[in-house]
Amino acid sequence: MSVLVAPHFHSEEAAYAFVDGRIWANGLTCPHCGNADEQNDTP
Repeated sequence: MSVLVAPHFHSEEAAYAFVDGRIWANGLTCPHCGNADEQNDTP
């Protein structure tokens, strides 16, 4: 069976949710400094 039948390939929204979940599994954090404050954009 093709991997393209996976649910995260069925729509653009599902694909974004899948990728966001993989990249930001622990919430939004800066990969450089580890900052999780969305308001603070300085490292």
